[in-house]
Amino acid sequence: MTPLDQDLLLRALSLGWDDVEDAVQALSAQTARADYLVTSNPSDFPSTVVSVVTPPQLLAILRSKDD
Repeated sequence: MTPLDQDLLLRALSLGWDDVEDAVQALSAQTARADYLVTSNPSDFPSTVVSVVTPPQLLAILRSKDD
């Protein structure tokens, strides 16, 4: 878990995204070194270091790792 602090909020605002909450989520995922950011709306995350996937895509990834 990453703390929601002033630095994170300022970085999110500086991205200039339409939805600041999405920017906060993307930066939080990056800070936490998450493998994936899972969302039903991948188009809401125009550019992020973390791979953005839908729930079905994540399930497919996890299933392929079990094989």
